[in-house]
Order: sequence, then C-alpha cells, then structure tokens
Amino acid sequence: MGRRPKHAFVETLLQLDTDDVSDVAAELARRQLLVASTEKGTITLDSLISLASHGQLNVASVSDAVVNVPKITGRVGVSTILSRYVSLRSKYALVLNGVLTPRSLYNVASASIPVTQLMLESLSPAIVSPNATLLGALRRMRERGSVCAFVVRSGKLKGVIDAWSTLLVTVNEGKSGLEASCSDYLRKEPLSFSYPEFSEAIMRYGFAALIVGDQVTIVDDVSLYTSLVKHSSEWLHNLNGR
Repeated sequence: MGRRPKHAFVETLLQLDTDDVSDVAAELARRQLLVASTEKGTITLDSLISLASHGQLNVASVSDAVVNVPKITGRVGVSTILSRYVSLRSKYALVLNGVLTPRSLYNVASASIPVTQLMLESLSPAIVSPNATLLGALRRMRERGSVCAFVVRSGKLKGVIDAWSTLLVTVNEGKSGLEASCSDYLRKEPLSFSYPEFSEAIMRYGFAALIVGDQVTIVDDVSLYTSLVKHSSEWLHNLNGR
C-alpha cells in the first residue's frame, strides 16, 4: 500500500491539491491511508466519516473536513518524537516525513505490547448487524471515534466494514449508496486465526479480530491507541535500548 515513507513508525501523509472533498475521500480510500494534507488544511479519515455519516460528504467543501492535527516539529530524535506523540493525546500527529498513527506506532511497539495484552485491554468496538445500512455503520464509527465497524449476527462475527470502502461507495453512488446493506460490503482480511496473523493485520489496518474456536477478540484503532498510550513507558524504554 506504500503507506510508510521512510521510517517504520511513520506512514504516508497524502498530499493533495484539490478543492473537492470527494477527491480526498476517494484517494484516502483507494490507498487505505488515514490522513491527507491540502491547501486548506489537514483532513483525516475520521473527519470524512463524520461528514458522510451526516449525509454531507457529496455537498461539503474541503474546508468542512479540515481538522486540527498536532504537528511535531524540530530536529529531534526518534524517542523524542514518539514521546511527544504519546503526550499529545491525539490519535494522529504530523511529523516531517509523514504522519504517526496507531497502526504505524504498533510496528515499533509490538515487541513490548504483545497481542495478548491488546486482547485483554480491548474496549467495545463499533458493532452492527449484517442488515444494517452502510450509513448506520458510519454513524457507529463516528460515535466510537473509529475507522471500522464489526459485523455480528447471532453472536458470530461475520466481517468488518471499514471507512475506506464505505467512503468509496459514498463518492461513487452518493447518499443512496449508503442505504446498501453491510452484508454486501463485508471485509474478511482483518479476521485472523493465529497470533501472528492478528499482529500483522493490526499493523496493516489498525484493527483486527482474532478467532480461536468459539472465542473472538476484537481490537479496533481506538483500543490500539489506548494501549499504546497506556504502555508507552515500556515500549519507549525498549526502543531506546535497541
């Protein structure tokens, strides 16, 4: 996907020269990125979710999607950059070479925060039923502050609805497209059946589910971020010791 430009803990900040917010949504979705920079300011997948969940994505301006994302500046070392990220209490932070996100940070923190720890600390993710609409899934994402919603029927996990595919539907089909059923857009790749698969899915998507027999554990990007902050002293200490 080309989302990490130079360092394992940094992912691509999409640079766009456009006045059309739909273009921003489409490009983030196609590349499965989280943050874009425009002349008007910074746009996140989360701010686009908010617009789309209110039925405004196709009529909004770029300025409507701009949000304040903190920036870490100055010539400082890796440990200082990451320490500042943790102190910001922001899911995303801009840096010279791109953007810090929970999934990019887990690339350097995974040795210190094993998936078993993430599983123990996972919080209630956004959950929808298969017959819920994509609009309903977006609303649950907005309420949760997450970029995905997990689809469950009769207590069984069926798949994931992510903001990337949902925003593409909005861009291509407008509000009417969001009346489609979640069952038509289920994603299976973030569903894992072993710890290594689970860890890799989290680093790739920022969210994942581990299925072992009848047991299912879900970690979304909000839970991941919470764990990164909670255990920051541990993984930063180990990082400095490398």
